[in-house]
Amino acid sequence: MRLKLAGLLDTGLAAWRTFWSGFTSPSIFSLSLAFLVSGFSVGLILVVLTPSFIAGPLGAYLPGPLWDQEMFATRKALQISTGTRTPSESPKMYAIGNSIMAHTFVSESALAQSLREVTQLDWRVDLFTTPAQGPYDEAALAEHATARDPGIVVLSVGFARFGHPRSEYVRWCNLRRLGIHSEWSASLKAPICGEPDSLTGIFAWDNRLFLSNRPWSGIFQRLLLGHQTDQKYDIYLSDFTATPARRKVKRDVWLKILREGTAEDRFAEALLEHTVRNLKARGNVVMFVETPISDSLLESRSDRESYVNYKKRVASLAKAFGSPYCELDIPGTSDEGFYPDHAHLNDAGAQGLARRKLAECVRQLEVGKVVRDSVS
Repeated sequence: MRLKLAGLLDTGLAAWRTFWSGFTSPSIFSLSLAFLVSGFSVGLILVVLTPSFIAGPLGAYLPGPLWDQEMFATRKALQISTGTRTPSESPKMYAIGNSIMAHTFVSESALAQSLREVTQLDWRVDLFTTPAQGPYDEAALAEHATARDPGIVVLSVGFARFGHPRSEYVRWCNLRRLGIHSEWSASLKAPICGEPDSLTGIFAWDNRLFLSNRPWSGIFQRLLLGHQTDQKYDIYLSDFTATPARRKVKRDVWLKILREGTAEDRFAEALLEHTVRNLKARGNVVMFVETPISDSLLESRSDRESYVNYKKRVASLAKAFGSPYCELDIPGTSDEGFYPDHAHLNDAGAQGLARRKLAECVRQLEVGKVVRDSVS
C-alpha cells in the first residue's frame, strides 16, 4: 500500500513539475504564437487608428475619464480639419485656452445661448480647453479649429500665459499632449526645441507618445456597452477639498504665478503674435480675453498695481496686434464659494455673468462681417 501511495505521489509531483515547467517556460510554439498575436495587434492599431477613425463615430468611445481633455480636444480638432463634422451655416466661435477658461465658460451650449441672447444670432461654439495649455498646443488647436471656416477665435491672455522660464517651453515641447500635427506649432517650437521629428504618415506611430499616455483600459468595455463619455469642461475642482490649509497652499502657488506672469515677457508675446498672424491670415477675428481673477490674489497694494500695469500692457499688445480686448473681471468674488482654489471660478451666477460679458464684447464687433466670412 505504501509503495502504491508513494508511486501515486511521485506521479502527481511529476505531473505538477511538467505543468509548472510548461507554464514558466513556454515552448517555441507558444512564444511564436504570442509574438504573432502581439505583432498583429500592433499592426491593427497602426492601420486602424487614423485621424478619420478618431474623428468618426467609433472615436467617440476613445475618451475615457472626464479628465482626458486632450483626447476630447484632439478628436474635435480632427473632426473639423478632416471635414468629418456636419457643416453649419452659423457664425463660428472657437475658444482656446486652459482650465481657467474652462471654468469661466463652462459649456459650449451655455456660451452659445449667451451669444444668441445678446447678438440675436445662432452661433456654433467650440471650446478647446486643456489643462495648463501652453502656446504650442494653442497654436496646434487654432490651426485645426479654423482649417475649414473662419470665425471669432477667443484666446486667453490671463497672467498664467506669461513669465515662464525657457525650461518650461522645453518641457512643453516634449509633452506631446495632443494627437494632431501642426505646422504652426512646429514653427514656434523650432527656436527652442529644434526641428521636429520626420513624420512617417502613419498616425499611430507619429503620435505614439500621445497615444501611449491615454487611459485605454476601459475602451473595450465602453465599446461593448455602447457607452460614450460626455465631455464636461469644468472638472478641475472635482477632487479638490477647500480646507484652509489647502487653500493657503493654492493661494501661495497662484500668487507666485501672478507675480511672475505680470512681468514683461517679450518671448511669450512673440509666440502669441505668430499665432494671431496665422489666424488673421485665414480671415479670423482674434479676440483676447482676460479671464476673471479672485480678489484674494490682489490684497496687497503691490500685487494690485502690478496687475493693473499688466492689463495696460496686454491692452496695448492687443491694439498693436489689431485684436479686440475683452475684460471679464467680476469684482467682489474672492471667497471659496467663487474660487475654491483661488483661480478656477466655480459659481454659476458669476460664470453666467462672464459669458454675458464676452457676448457683449462680441456684439461690439462687426458681427455682420464675421457672419459673412463664416458662411462664404
